[in-house]
Amino acid sequence: MSILRSHKTTNYVAINNKVLEDRRVTWKAKGLLSFLLSKPAGWEVKVSHLIRQSPDKDTAVRTAINELIAAGYITRNTQTKEANGKFSAADYDVYEEPKVTPEKEVKSIPPAELAKSEKLNYNITEVFNHWNGTQTVGKKHLPRHRDLTNIAKSAIKKRLEKYTVVEIQTAIDNYATIALEPEYWYSYIFTVENFLNRAFEQFKDKEITFDNHRKTVPGFTESKVKQTPGDNYDD
Repeated sequence: MSILRSHKTTNYVAINNKVLEDRRVTWKAKGLLSFLLSKPAGWEVKVSHLIRQSPDKDTAVRTAINELIAAGYITRNTQTKEANGKFSAADYDVYEEPKVTPEKEVKSIPPAELAKSEKLNYNITEVFNHWNGTQTVGKKHLPRHRDLTNIAKSAIKKRLEKYTVVEIQTAIDNYATIALEPEYWYSYIFTVENFLNRAFEQFKDKEITFDNHRKTVPGFTESKVKQTPGDNYDD
């Protein structure tokens, strides 16, 4: 395959190629970051605008944003409560290179440990993004977290000690189906960390889980208990 370039004098942008070589970041997220970096300084990042600029669904855009937040290319600033009681729209800062703390900058990690750490962080992000990208049934969906918190990261890391990424994602899919589809009675809504800490085991086996929660099970009694997910998610 050949790379065919054109001579450019207008309508182009210079971007640090470090992000394009960052193997922690998916091609989808790299594309979104490239789009954002092509905008002038001070340009306001609005998720609704990004969704309109692409055929991707809102979950795909939000997943890419969360991935870039986890990788350090985007930070989400704290929302403020306005006089009418509503919270202001989320404010984002975009970086051409990952934003890291001074402690992380000076810390030396052996190459073998660094590769292992990068793989773990990648797997944690994969699970987190999968949760945020689960299906929507009507207007219902699982809580979509704005940030990958240390609590959520710890819960995912704990499950990765025993299970693969695919096994964890399968349990999440099983839970999403049962919690959202009308043919099942289970409707308890978890955050990602509460699900992994408290309910993961009962949803990892698809056949047993689906049979136990189907409304046609003899002696079925419907339960509609709801849990308040907390502040770190989007409706």
